[in-house]
Amino acid sequence: KVDIFANLIERALLFAGIEVERKTIDPYCSFSIKESIKGIENPFFLLNCGTKFTAINLYRLSNGRNAYYYIPDGRIVDFNGRELLRVPENLVDVELHAQMYGFEIVEERLDYEKIIRRRELTQHIADTPLLASVLVRLFHKGFVEKLPFQKFVELARKHGIISYRRGKFFAIDKDYIGGKWLEEFMFLKLLDLNFSDVRIGVKVRWYGKDVINEIDVMATKKNRLHLFSCKTGKNTKEISKHLYKLEELTERMGGDFGKSYLVITENLFTPEPPKKHQFPNVPSVSYKENKKIWWKYYG
Repeated sequence: KVDIFANLIERALLFAGIEVERKTIDPYCSFSIKESIKGIENPFFLLNCGTKFTAINLYRLSNGRNAYYYIPDGRIVDFNGRELLRVPENLVDVELHAQMYGFEIVEERLDYEKIIRRRELTQHIADTPLLASVLVRLFHKGFVEKLPFQKFVELARKHGIISYRRGKFFAIDKDYIGGKWLEEFMFLKLLDLNFSDVRIGVKVRWYGKDVINEIDVMATKKNRLHLFSCKTGKNTKEISKHLYKLEELTERMGGDFGKSYLVITENLFTPEPPKKHQFPNVPSVSYKENKKIWWKYYG
């Protein structure tokens, strides 16, 4: 029943350069548990995993010595609460975390120098709320006749984002204008906040499946995974559907302590929440109560 989880743990340990030997036990049989540790000199037991019956038996077999458990603040303690060691805060990076939950990074942005070079431009867009809706219009139309934001025009032309000809401003780097600037803003902000590992424009593939998901920004801090999805308005009709997918992906990839964030620009705020009649077929139960209904609702 737990073979899939054993495979994930083994794959992650091998990825980290740790040798692995697997033993299969009956988790509800004391004899099987006792036999499984024969020949292991001074075994060390981390009892967070497995059944309670297995944990109790291993604790008894070790007479309470070398039996520990991990708590989310990074400490490994014994059953009297004494700290054995503290896990380094940057032990698990984004790639290792993905490996632990059955995902493989197949692509990511590596143009960090470009991102840092145009930091001033990215920050200026973030500091100028009215610019977001103008950039959405520029993305869809390809050009605008007026851009009453002098500093933006200067910086954007300097970095090859827009050009000016025949009395119009044309989009050159449509990816950046269409929302990559917000992803870069989050990337830079997380670096400033001392996240231990930050990745941008990440594509992950599920092990054993031809399923690929794209994540705007991924980061780890204190060995926990954080996923960020950035929206500026070019696909506003997809936000509710996107939220559902983001929640599902975070649950699968982030584990019990993973967190997800939807980062949106001010132009996407509405003064009133959507009315129920706008979603006549929405399930009456919550997502956690019945995921299958929600999968069907979103097709």
